Amino acid sequence: MPYTKFQEKVLQLLAKNRNPESYLAGGTAINREGDSLRYSRDLDIFHDALEQVAICSKADIETLQNAGYNVEVLIRQPGFVQAIARFGKDELKLDWAVDSAFRFYPVEADKSCGYRLHDADLATNKCLALASRSEVRDVLDLIQINDSYLSLEAVCWAACGKDQGYTPAMILDAIKRNSRFTKDDLDREHLAKEINLIELKQRWTELLKSAEESLQAYPADKLGCLFIDKSGHPHSLKKTTEFSKLKPHFGSARGAWPRLA
Repeated sequence: MPYTKFQEKVLQLLAKNRNPESYLAGGTAINREGDSLRYSRDLDIFHDALEQVAICSKADIETLQNAGYNVEVLIRQPGFVQAIARFGKDELKLDWAVDSAFRFYPVEADKSCGYRLHDADLATNKCLALASRSEVRDVLDLIQINDSYLSLEAVCWAACGKDQGYTPAMILDAIKRNSRFTKDDLDREHLAKEINLIELKQRWTELLKSAEESLQAYPADKLGCLFIDKSGHPHSLKKTTEFSKLKPHFGSARGAWPRLA
């Protein structure tokens, strides 16, 4: 159950319009696997250039309309377009937006959606999102990322390279302030499985504490990087001795695959 059936249909329909300049990002891309905690309620399609937002949103809307979908444009402004696509009883919100081209890895081809943001960049973007807003869905996504891909401390550390001026401690402090949510907040999410509010808060509190403690071992002169293995995959680190076995990988314009000489 990586996507709802309707999301899957829309993604497949729009996949031909995706490219390294127009790609899936956000919660839908994070929660594409079968063990995800929630379904995303919208599709976020990011672009490196401002003009691409207007061009790609127009192409996507025409593709949907030609396939029999009703599309209602809610917002159309430079760098951002929002619409709702409807077919029968189903509907889905779509956002086309401009985003920074600074990332750790290049955009990846994906058979389900055409192109999507790399998992490392999905993770760091989500971390920075929670540092700037209070949404329980961001907490759920970061738990999902921690449990299935990269630890919270590794994500916080790398996020400082995307938004320079931050320190991991500053990001964690902001995340803590924005981690106030109620049962009503949780109930408003489209959950893929039942989640107990008390257990969720306990899990999140433990995760924040663990991240804070683990970050003490990270080398200050490598702030803002991912630590990668010989295959180029980012790693979660818990011990100082592990750093010598791994290579730092920093972000760049449009991202780059690490050189592993």
